[in-house]
Amino acid sequence: MNIRPDFQVHGHRGCRGLYPENTLPAFEMASRLGVDAIELDIVISKDSRVVVSHEPYFSHLYSTSPEGKAIKKYIEKKHNLYELTVDEIQTYDVGLRRHKDFPSQKEIACYKPTLQEAVRHIDAIRKKQKQAPMHYSIEIKRKKRWDDKFHPSAKPFVDLVLSELRSLKISKRSSLLCFDLEVLEYIHRMAPDIQLVYLVDNLYSIERNMNRLTFTPDVYGPKFSLVDKKSIQYCNTLGIDIVCWTVNRESDMKKLIRMGIKGITTDFPDILMNVIGKIK
Repeated sequence: MNIRPDFQVHGHRGCRGLYPENTLPAFEMASRLGVDAIELDIVISKDSRVVVSHEPYFSHLYSTSPEGKAIKKYIEKKHNLYELTVDEIQTYDVGLRRHKDFPSQKEIACYKPTLQEAVRHIDAIRKKQKQAPMHYSIEIKRKKRWDDKFHPSAKPFVDLVLSELRSLKISKRSSLLCFDLEVLEYIHRMAPDIQLVYLVDNLYSIERNMNRLTFTPDVYGPKFSLVDKKSIQYCNTLGIDIVCWTVNRESDMKKLIRMGIKGITTDFPDILMNVIGKIK
């Protein structure tokens, strides 16, 4: 079974199992491991910059304050990125405290980069090494109940992101991912040329999920445990790729590949690359 070149490896938050998530070292290692796309998350700062972060605040799981103190869970949301400038955000550390769920993760001083900084860093490395430009799989982290508290509302949020993609000239090699239907619909209207990924973690049927949108997305992105033969057949009929998340066990990787999905997002691209090399 030859699964390349159609099958895609997406490095989740870079390579969270190996390096601190959503940081330059994680993205650099993911690139070195040979991923087809770097998956990352974005939020907005006080000064309207697009910042790479899974939460719109500093997580207690791995963040350290500018004073060198571990962020506690009960106050983590007070360290709100939407109330901090980029300069202020980058005085925090997000790498010296290893994430408890990833014992092999390197402990290394890191900060949250802007999207601009991350893209330029990886693109420069790949150009120097004469490699093809990287594809960026960018998740917009929007929750309606957090509008104007932890991030802008859908339209201004998306407008900032689209402006950044155009400025960086990466629209044609980027995918925008979101669970939020309002965000997906707005992007489809404003930038129909950009690949859209419909993220799903609910128990609805694939037909019901698709009927929630007014258009057909380029990619269906379910939690990997929700993937079954029916959803794969449905997507194949409509010409939709399935790239599922977040798959970290070798046995699950093998099962999903043999089922015929188009891509896997993983915290351990090294394991997935090894699995791909062994599957016949």
